Amino acid sequence: MKNLREMGRAILNTLLLIYSLLSIYPILWMIMNSFKENSEFMVNNMSFPTKLIFMNYLNAFKTSKMNIYYINSIVASTFSISLIVIFIFTIGYVLNRYVFVGKKNCSIWFLFLAC
Repeated sequence: MKNLREMGRAILNTLLLIYSLLSIYPILWMIMNSFKENSEFMVNNMSFPTKLIFMNYLNAFKTSKMNIYYINSIVASTFSISLIVIFIFTIGYVLNRYVFVGKKNCSIWFLFLAC
């Protein structure tokens, strides 16, 4: 029984490792290719850059409105997280303090939604 549990845990850890690598690889590929020149990217997009070029980031900020996009993302994230925190605190207080029919089902439902 113990060997079966250890084997199951090893298989699960292996699957999680494979999933993690498959999830992280596109992000690393994108970062690696962001430091290449266009001509180098077109020739071989799977290789490491021969030299690091930071002008791509400067050009992105100059030609597009990246600073406005960043500020927009910060404002939207702050607003939505604030609303979520206020909503969750209110629900948590009600579920903890008050006794009502269906309280247990309601608690289970909110736990299910949180996952």
